[in-house]
Amino acid sequence: MEKDKLYLINKIFNNEKVRTVWDKESEKYYISIIDIIAALTGSTRPRKYWSDLKKQLIFEGSEVSEKIGQLKLKANDGKYRLTDVTDIEGMFRIIESIPSKNAEPIKQWLAKLGSERIDEVFDPSIAIQRSIDLYRAKGYDENWIAKRMKSIQNRKQLTDVWKENGIEDAKEYAILTNEIYKTWSGMTSKEYKEYKGLRKENLRDNMDSIELILTDLSEEATKRLAEKHKPIGLDGNIKVAKVDVQRQKTNLEKTYEECWIKARIGLSDLLDQELSFIERINQNRYDIQIKENNIHRKNILLELSKQTPDVEKRKPLQQEIQEVNIELERLDRKIISYYDDVDKMTTSIKDSSLGLNNTIKVLFDISLLLIKEKEAQFKLEK
Repeated sequence: MEKDKLYLINKIFNNEKVRTVWDKESEKYYISIIDIIAALTGSTRPRKYWSDLKKQLIFEGSEVSEKIGQLKLKANDGKYRLTDVTDIEGMFRIIESIPSKNAEPIKQWLAKLGSERIDEVFDPSIAIQRSIDLYRAKGYDENWIAKRMKSIQNRKQLTDVWKENGIEDAKEYAILTNEIYKTWSGMTSKEYKEYKGLRKENLRDNMDSIELILTDLSEEATKRLAEKHKPIGLDGNIKVAKVDVQRQKTNLEKTYEECWIKARIGLSDLLDQELSFIERINQNRYDIQIKENNIHRKNILLELSKQTPDVEKRKPLQQEIQEVNIELERLDRKIISYYDDVDKMTTSIKDSSLGLNNTIKVLFDISLLLIKEKEAQFKLEK
C-alpha cells in the first residue's frame, strides 16, 4: 500500500528523486519542497529558488506558508538535516506557483480534476459512476462494489442526522466514527488502519464484505437512535453511538460473535471452493485441447504409416501411434472424471453457499435484536 502511494507521488515528478516521509501522528505524507523545486525547474540552486518563491508567496498573502514545516531528512551525504516540507495539498499549491513547462502537465491535470468536481456538484450521479468505475479498475468484484456503494449512502444519511443534531466539526465526526468502529472491532479508525497496515488509504475501501456489513449495521443502529432521541452536541451523540465494551457480553452478543467468525470462515472456504472449481474447468479445457492435438498427431502418423511400404521403417511410426493411443486413453479417463468432479464440486458449493446464507441471515436477525437491546439500554441510561 505504501509503495503504491509513493509510486504515485514519484510519478508526478517523472520519477525524479523526491524525498517523502510519513507522519504517524497527523496521518499525512510530507514532501521535501527543495526536491519539488529541483524536479520541476531543473534549477542548480533549488534552495535559492525556494527562498525567493517563499518570499513572493508571503508577500502575496498566500496561505501556502501555513502548510510548511520542517523535518529532518536524509541528505546526499547521509546526514539528516532540517528541510522545509509540505503535505500533499501544499505540494500542489506550490506546483501551481512554479512557472515551469515541467509543471504544466500537473497544472492541466489539476484543472481537469477541478472541472470534474464541479460536474459532480451539479450531477452527483457522475461521482457515483466514477467511483464504481474506479473500484472496477482496481479489481473489486461487483458484490463488494454494491456493498461499498450502499455503505457510502448509509454513511451520508448518518452524517446528515449528526449535522441536524449539532455536529459540525470534522474532529467530532471522527470521534463519533471511532465509537462506531469500537462497537464491533474494539478498535478506533486509526488503530484499525494500523492493524491492516494502511496509511493514507481509505479504511473502508480495504474492508472485506463482512467488515462492511458490520460497519453498516453499527451505523444503522446509531442513526435510528439519533433520529429517535435527537441528542444535541458531541456528548449526547457519543452516548447514542457508544456501546460499553467493558460490560459483560450478553448471550446474544456472544452468539453474534460466533456467527460472525463462522461467516468469515464460511466465506473463505466458499472462495477456495470456487477457485478450485475454476481451476478444474480450466484444466479440463486444457485436457480437451491436448486430446485434440494428439488425435491430429495420430492421424498424421497413420497417414505416414500407410505411405511407408518398408516394414522396418513403419515400426517406429506404429510405436509412436501406440504411445499416442495410451495418452488418449489417459486423457479420456481424465475428461470423464471431470464430470463427476464438477457434480461433486457444484453440490459442495451449493451446500456451502446455503450454509453461509443461513449464517448471514442469523447475523442480520441477531443484529436487529441487538439494535433493540441497545435502544433499551439507552433508555435506561437516560
